Amino acid sequence: MSRHQERYLSATFNPRLRNLPRICVALIGSTPSELMEKAEALVRENSFVEFRLDYLSRPGTVFPALKDFLHTHPFVLAIATCRRVPGGGKFRGSVRSELDVLLKAAELGCPLVDVELATAKRMKPADFQRLRSKAALILSYHDFRATKKLDDIFKKMESMPADFIKIVTTATNLYDNVVMMKFLQRNSERRSMVGVCMGEQGIISRVLGVRAGSQFIFAAASPGEETAPGQIAARTDEWARPGPAAHCEDHRYLGPGRRPALRPVRRHRGARRRRLTVSVGLAAAPDRRRHGRAARFATLTAVPWGCSAVR
Repeated sequence: MSRHQERYLSATFNPRLRNLPRICVALIGSTPSELMEKAEALVRENSFVEFRLDYLSRPGTVFPALKDFLHTHPFVLAIATCRRVPGGGKFRGSVRSELDVLLKAAELGCPLVDVELATAKRMKPADFQRLRSKAALILSYHDFRATKKLDDIFKKMESMPADFIKIVTTATNLYDNVVMMKFLQRNSERRSMVGVCMGEQGIISRVLGVRAGSQFIFAAASPGEETAPGQIAARTDEWARPGPAAHCEDHRYLGPGRRPALRPVRRHRGARRRRLTVSVGLAAAPDRRRHGRAARFATLTAVPWGCSAVR
């Protein structure tokens, strides 16, 4: 195998991980039984889920139930996450303890595991490779303050042999959605990317992120169970769900001053290559000063059949 192939070898060569569902629903629970009950109810509609094991006081107690669940639901694609407190999660254990939890989850049948960049840096190379040999590895980075230096962060993550690179930032203004989507477009052909902006200002990136190049995005199981700020519930009208080529919807952002919302304004029936426009108004005075008068409005052009453009 060439050096180039080794560097960019991706878990998408695994048949189960090709053409992943576009929405992964994050599941939380205070007890193993609660977590499994939610999973049982959800997978009837969505087979792609993330088990947030860090929300359990003792993640190891879920393993018997998780093993049974994955055995009886072989069609389920599950991400195991046990994010530590420094990375924005709930787990208060050590890096070694997190590794043990993820290794066990992978052995039980979770085909993907999520590891924060800060945690990965503290792992021994042998442990990192051992984890990746058990499951596809999502290397993630979260910025809970801003959306900045995306290319610098990507360079640091690109050097690590992960199967997916996940970069999640916080949108402090609407233009940050454009920044994230342009970043995804630049890099999604080089690596399997997952990218989104958190916060109410970042809802647009959650709705249109897949069109810009994100492999998938995350949703909450229901309102009140969000695992990140601004996360949309799986069952809600806020998703701008793309239909087939002859039936797509145009959604328009309703402006500042309120909780951001996406509302369908008209339906389009047209040719396969028809482009649909979403206008994003940057109306706050500080944003105009930062980005200039020409950046008051940014246009995101969504193309049916998964293509995308941001201009």
